[in-house]
Amino acid sequence: MKKRNGGVVLAAIVVIGIGAVIIGYQLWQDVTAASTYEKLEMVVVTKHSVETPAWYEQGSVDFAALSKENSDVVGWIWIDGLEDVSYPILQGADDETYLHQDLFGQKLKAGSIFLEAANARDFSDWYSIIYGHNMRDGSMFGTLKNYREEGFYEAHSFFTIATPQGMYHYKIFGYEEVAEDDVVYTIGFGADDNYGEFLQKLLTRSYRDCGVEVTQNDHVITLSTCSSTGRRFVVHGVLQETHAN
Repeated sequence: MKKRNGGVVLAAIVVIGIGAVIIGYQLWQDVTAASTYEKLEMVVVTKHSVETPAWYEQGSVDFAALSKENSDVVGWIWIDGLEDVSYPILQGADDETYLHQDLFGQKLKAGSIFLEAANARDFSDWYSIIYGHNMRDGSMFGTLKNYREEGFYEAHSFFTIATPQGMYHYKIFGYEEVAEDDVVYTIGFGADDNYGEFLQKLLTRSYRDCGVEVTQNDHVITLSTCSSTGRRFVVHGVLQETHAN
């Protein structure tokens, strides 16, 4: 009996030890990801010091420097008023490339923020999708789930995308939780009735009526991340203004 109990204790110690290693590795990955993107932002993003700048003056991005590091960089995204979301946008040959890889080609659990591989890299499509992980520390797209909370939308109802060509300002008009094979992941729309019906579906399914009008003549971007329920949480924005660089 003593030997058997000793074996159980030893097995428990091994399990606990393995668990501690896994948790420690995950925490190290989170810290590494945060450090990587914070350092990158300090080098390539100039934040303007004006107290109340126009939306297109919140910052400028050195895309020439980014392109030297990785030609797959297609833009930079901010959620207005939310410092946790300020990242380069990449686009790989497929949607697996940057799922767990950073801009420098290093393996990273947090991966990168990336544009759907089949979308136009200049964001000229009528409908585009941008993906990012739902990290526990709120990094990447980990803050998107906060749109469920009262008052969050009012404080963060716009997001901005910078590209080498210009700046694009989007008004969030809806957010919801969906299955991974939901119609929201359909792309290739034209400015026609099918696209108009699709957008109306996004409006009616939203957890909140944001009071924003969207038509088949509008360019729309969906931000997509994983949800704790095993589904996906998506945030939809409609293009409001552009500003050429």
